[in-house]
Amino acid sequence: MNKIKETIGYADYSWNPIATGTRDEVKEEAMEKLEDPFYLRFWPSRLEEPMKLNKPSRIFVCDMGDLFGDGIPEQWTGSVIDYIEACILPGLASHTFLLLTKQPQNLAKWSPFPDNCEVGISVTRNNQLDNALECLKQIEATVKFISFEPLLERMPNEGLVNHINWVIIGATTGSKKDLLELQQKYPGLALVQWGRKWTLQPKVERVKEIIEAADKAGIPVFLKDNLKPLLCEEGWNDKRLVIDWTYGESEFEGIVDCRLRQELPR
Repeated sequence: MNKIKETIGYADYSWNPIATGTRDEVKEEAMEKLEDPFYLRFWPSRLEEPMKLNKPSRIFVCDMGDLFGDGIPEQWTGSVIDYIEACILPGLASHTFLLLTKQPQNLAKWSPFPDNCEVGISVTRNNQLDNALECLKQIEATVKFISFEPLLERMPNEGLVNHINWVIIGATTGSKKDLLELQQKYPGLALVQWGRKWTLQPKVERVKEIIEAADKAGIPVFLKDNLKPLLCEEGWNDKRLVIDWTYGESEFEGIVDCRLRQELPR
């Protein structure tokens, strides 16, 4: 609860939890919101963190949130984009910022995006794809991409790679209970344990179809590590999927690890 003592912005301006900075003196409603990790909040001081990095880095913005989500104050989004642009230094390599949203209808108002932005849309079902591609068509960004994570359904090939420069594909990761419930809605997915985690793996044919469409268009493909339970199996010999295998010391150990195709946008 030390964050109470820091100047924090909240989406709900009807209350102010910064009254005295002590737990006992903050009202119960405010405490509930502070303890909710998904309640909308904003730390202005963290905007300067990229400036402190010693070398150019790839930075995923709001990895547990959505900078363009409904209800996000435009002042917050604008401040983040302004700082991203400030990281472009003439004559020097700059940070690259990945912006990913599930609310593509809110992207156009922020276009054109700074040159060091890679702007993407999450697509999990085929009925989302056409709208995502149309929204990306309407914006200006150096890199535009679709993230099929999780890949819940087969994606249509026609028009799949229009208006984009990069494709990301991933499985579903979560608790076994939640994934079993999701599997009932999408019976084509396979429940597979991955280390200490549980995943729902798509059919390999669905992954291959997306890769084939991207390859025909010359678009880089990044396969997330959570696809390893599907793709890193004995007998795979498809360089479109797995770049390299690491085997155990004995012939009986089989594959210890493998390196998936993980291309970055040009």
